Amino acid sequence: MVFSSASTESEAAQSSSDGAHTGTEREPLLRGSRSTSRLRLPWWKKPSVWWVLPLTAMQMLAVAMIVGPMMEMVNRMACRIHRPDIGLGDVRHPGWMDLPPNHPSLPIPSPSYPWLKDSDEASLQAYDLLDWTGGNKPHNKTRSEECDADPTVQRAVADFITATSVVVGVIVVSVTGWWSVRSDMWGRKLVCTLMQGAGLASFVGMIIVAKFGHSFPGIQYWWLLPIDIIASFLGGLSNTAVAQAYISDATDPANRAAVFALSAGITMGAIAIGPVIGAQLIHHTGDLLSVYYLGTAFSILGLIMWIFVIPESLSPERRAASVKQYSDEQRARSERQSELLLDANRWKRWGAMLTPNILIEVLAPLAILLPSRNEESGRRDWSLTWIAITALIFAMGSGVQQFAIQLAKKLFFWGAEEIGYWLSVIGGARAIYLLLVFPVIVRAFKPKPAPISLDGPEYEPNTVPTDEAIEPAKTSNLPIAEFDLRIARISAGLDALGYAMIAASQTSRQFMVASASLSVGGGLMPSLMSLALFVAP
Repeated sequence: MVFSSASTESEAAQSSSDGAHTGTEREPLLRGSRSTSRLRLPWWKKPSVWWVLPLTAMQMLAVAMIVGPMMEMVNRMACRIHRPDIGLGDVRHPGWMDLPPNHPSLPIPSPSYPWLKDSDEASLQAYDLLDWTGGNKPHNKTRSEECDADPTVQRAVADFITATSVVVGVIVVSVTGWWSVRSDMWGRKLVCTLMQGAGLASFVGMIIVAKFGHSFPGIQYWWLLPIDIIASFLGGLSNTAVAQAYISDATDPANRAAVFALSAGITMGAIAIGPVIGAQLIHHTGDLLSVYYLGTAFSILGLIMWIFVIPESLSPERRAASVKQYSDEQRARSERQSELLLDANRWKRWGAMLTPNILIEVLAPLAILLPSRNEESGRRDWSLTWIAITALIFAMGSGVQQFAIQLAKKLFFWGAEEIGYWLSVIGGARAIYLLLVFPVIVRAFKPKPAPISLDGPEYEPNTVPTDEAIEPAKTSNLPIAEFDLRIARISAGLDALGYAMIAASQTSRQFMVASASLSVGGGLMPSLMSLALFVAP
């Protein structure tokens, strides 16, 4: 865990001192968290990845289920406010439950299926995403489709999505490191419990706004923003980092990579299956909030598990050491600020007075991304900074998904069910690529590192190597880093091509294929993470 540049050095020193002991390769890295006394505990009191993985899958399943229905309800809220003349029904109802439009409208294309009977074809009119024949059959717009095509409504929804994405994104970036530090001091169990409660509050908040928001002052859908802000500050969207830390605590170093791969596979599987379950639930209940009821039940179950069942993964000794390290950092930071207040440079004095400690604490984990100076050349190394910027741009591209949903609703008049199936196609394609295709590509083309020998007697295998001994090892991995860089560049180009194909799509078939093609750009983030580990000081 990175607290600041100073703490990174102290942690490196701590790791070096720990690494000098004699032990086996399978000995846990966090020895304090899995002490001998814990090994004698019964299985239900021992930290294990099998406590966390099912909850992670359940949480991702709930999140994947609500994406389409959430966008549908926001569209309906905006339509009832900005276009009341359309006479849209309850915001909780899917579009196919609306009454016929108040006035006749121009016919719009609808897919035809020549191999089906008329009755069967009518039952599939809503599934425009199945348009593989190219045939079209005109039908009048429903009230929901009129809202989806109205520019005033879509502009209002786009403004809301943009504001929410920016505000929530800034908060999540700011507080994730803060909550991660707290999990080291307070324990994973307490922090994950608080984050699970924040997720529950988010589900309940949406239910309240959808049911009773029309009686609130102001615009109904804007009440979702403060709910998201509160949930973000409480770590509702930062729980993945702490859950991964729990998994790391409970796993031997030799098995950690396999467990993380299993966790990623479970997560992507849940993302692929969740929208299908949500679409079927809406189809059978006729209520967009039904997925939120199920998500609320999942959150309550997760909260009960974290409070009463799941054991803490960090030992009291490990937490006490983290508290001491944090106190030392705070003391050093206060001394540094006191020196700046007495500095002759007035700009430094003003900076010290205007920068609160809480802001410094929140931004301290990001200090590792700043350019570092090369001692030999004297020039600054911007490699890690550029990697972080690239990852940020890629993450911003992932946020385009909500606008792509808007585009699909406007062009193809998709409802929550169709959007759910579309999201499942995207999640399934990405899961197949990252779990089956991408590892094969890496294994086939990645260069093997050259063997190196470290100076020293062979009977001291656990001696910590010096910086001079480590440097040849890092140099020998240079071909691997160059390979990762090539993979990242190719993946970024394929990702950009996929988004261009989405923008150029004219039919639902083209839109579906273009969306699935984004999976081939999924190798960008793993390659960037590998590069970051190589260039990190």
